[in-house]
Amino acid sequence: RLLNTRSFVELTNEHCQQLLNYDWNLHLCMKHVTSQLLAGCFLRLPSKKAIVVNTVEVYGRKKHVDIHREPFGNLKHAITITSLPPSFARYKNVWPTTIHNEGPKLVIGTLTLNALITSSIRVDCIATPSV
Repeated sequence: RLLNTRSFVELTNEHCQQLLNYDWNLHLCMKHVTSQLLAGCFLRLPSKKAIVVNTVEVYGRKKHVDIHREPFGNLKHAITITSLPPSFARYKNVWPTTIHNEGPKLVIGTLTLNALITSSIRVDCIATPSV
């Protein structure tokens, strides 16, 4: 019932370009803007699960912007799976995906950042908590 009293806006390609893919070199405050934008968002995952994001950790893609960036390239003759959005993503340059690196991690990837979902709530069904 609480969700019915709120208003929500679907992500548009304009939001994706102006907010989620904005260059952090020009405005470092965009790191905080994107984390606030993604905290509290609804996600419908490819597995047909619907979640509300509680907390998110945002990391830049470039080494000089964020030292804790996601690794790229080859790792012992194996390609590293990344959260870079493919060309066929529903929202332009935004890709929610699961990365299986030291366990499954839900990540929202854009061209300039990746956002690690650290806490979420299922809203499509009643489920027991999992850690």
